[in-house]
Amino acid sequence: MLIAATALRTSDVAFLLAAALERQGADVRLLPTDAELPFLVDVGRARLGYGDGVYRAGFQRHVLRAVREWRPDAVLLYGSNWALDPRTIAALGRRHGCQTALWEVNQRLWQGHQAASIALYDHVFALDSHLVPMLAAAGVRCVEHLCACADPDEHRPIELTAAEREWYAADVSFVGTQHPDRVKMLDPLSEWDLRVYGVGWDGVEESLKRCVRAEPIYGLKKTKVYSASRISINVHGPHMIRGENFRVFEVAACGGASFSTFKPDLVQCFEPDAEVVVFDDADDLREKLRHFLAHPAELDAIRHAGRRRVLAEHTYDHRAAVIVRHLWGAC
Repeated sequence: MLIAATALRTSDVAFLLAAALERQGADVRLLPTDAELPFLVDVGRARLGYGDGVYRAGFQRHVLRAVREWRPDAVLLYGSNWALDPRTIAALGRRHGCQTALWEVNQRLWQGHQAASIALYDHVFALDSHLVPMLAAAGVRCVEHLCACADPDEHRPIELTAAEREWYAADVSFVGTQHPDRVKMLDPLSEWDLRVYGVGWDGVEESLKRCVRAEPIYGLKKTKVYSASRISINVHGPHMIRGENFRVFEVAACGGASFSTFKPDLVQCFEPDAEVVVFDDADDLREKLRHFLAHPAELDAIRHAGRRRVLAEHTYDHRAAVIVRHLWGAC
């Protein structure tokens, strides 16, 4: 059983991960934390989100009922443990014989019920390698660094129509939510054709606001943006310490060129300046944009090399194989 957020404005990772686990031979049931919920549970979530008492109490019963009906061998939480209390996690193993696993990608392990649950998991996969020694010290039986990935069927180079190219094509693009570090990097890029997609960008300066398209970017639409952009920017969120997000992997799989701020896990997955371009600050980013946009052959070489690396090492099938190996006993 895979428990994850699936509603609009979340990523599509849960669906892609479920499909990859099935290709590894697992029989997967996806149980959303934010959709297809019993009526009162849905009302509680609509009122106060995951912290609502009605939602939390009802969601525990919802999960345990699903476990009794489906009798899974393992329960895997993807993203963060937004909704399961420690007593529920303990009951999954003690009363129902389920292994429990978490793929933590949002760095929420220090919060309340999430911190209290750490030692109860049989397996934790950490997107950020910084967490691995801390999780091991906290008593998790099996811990492994599991970095982000892409799906070659969804994240791929595609031919756009003339209308799509006119709408999506850009020298530089960014897909993601607003936070100050991203504004600082993107605001000085007005000399190029810049497109910014995502939410929370309303309060930025007018020069950047003109570049914003406040529309949902998921699935095929995201693939079109990455395919049509000469360069896609990645500025890490403040929650990442060593880790990398999914954006770089998806851009590369789409045949795009990713320019990213530095993280240690990034350069373990891609070779800098050969498969991804790493920049230090806004001045360094502008200098590298000028160089590579003026040298398209070098940019093409990075695009092709990045895609080859993802297909060889960083697909959902690669990640699902690690998860299945853990759950089937090879910790």
